[in-house]
Amino acid sequence: MSNVIFTDGIANIHLANGNLRMLLSKINSQGQAELAGEVIIPANQTVNFINILTQSVNEISEKMKEQSTVKDDEGNNNQKGVGDDQAPDKKTLN
Repeated sequence: MSNVIFTDGIANIHLANGNLRMLLSKINSQGQAELAGEVIIPANQTVNFINILTQSVNEISEKMKEQSTVKDDEGNNNQKGVGDDQAPDKKTLN
């Protein structure tokens, strides 16, 4: 892997010269959006790329939901929401 890009979002997506180009953005220390990098995918591979990405995100989401259910001292299930004070038990997302 040659480059690692941290991104908070997608600034722009467009098709040019047979390639899908995604401009990625991030929020800088002043709270302003700035360009983080660019992903270029051959247009004929776009559907395959999106399908793999969607499947992977769905699998990760399901594992995160599984981890968010914990048992309290009395054996009752409690759902933890994003941003709750207690973090879910550490488990590997494999």
